[in-house]
Amino acid sequence: MIENNNNNRKKRKLRLDAARVSRMTLSRIIRLSSLTPPLMALLSFMLLLVALPTDIYAKYILLAVEDSNMKVAGFEHKVSICPEGELPETWAPGSQAIYSILVSNQSTNGISQTSQTYRIEVVTAGTLPLRCTLLEESEWEGSWKEIASFQESPQEKTHIFQTDDMLLSEGCSTEHEYRLMVSWEDACQWEPMDTEDFIRINVNMEQKD
Repeated sequence: MIENNNNNRKKRKLRLDAARVSRMTLSRIIRLSSLTPPLMALLSFMLLLVALPTDIYAKYILLAVEDSNMKVAGFEHKVSICPEGELPETWAPGSQAIYSILVSNQSTNGISQTSQTYRIEVVTAGTLPLRCTLLEESEWEGSWKEIASFQESPQEKTHIFQTDDMLLSEGCSTEHEYRLMVSWEDACQWEPMDTEDFIRINVNMEQKD
């Protein structure tokens, strides 16, 4: 009799526990139903992530850190811009300066594995009547030929030099050399001559498709 009573008590306790669990689950469902749609969507997304099989998650991680043998083609180049000789301390009619520009498709990392085009940009303040002339090395050693020139003015402060020959092919070390001659021609007499100006030379490289 005593053993039967104990068994009955255990059964009642199990029924009470089951009822308590069902009430808790029901209350959670009721509380979840009162959540706003965006929060419900967020919870659903979180549950979806948790429900993902561990083997799928492991494969994704392995793919993210896997060491494949893929390589990215090198986009290498080097630009050197240096004045030749001393620059004028002050500019006046008859003053002149020459800048040497060297463009190469090779750097310390090696020769470029992609073809690239470039353009030479000259930026000024537009305050002095300076003429900028771009020269390239000709077929005859030691001689130069003019590509183009422009007259600096308040209306033309920036000029871009670009030709079809400004192309560096991939896989073969190539250098192009230019000279930018900046001069204040005698015929241009501007006053006052103490006006501030500047010259900035940029070489813009782009990968060729």
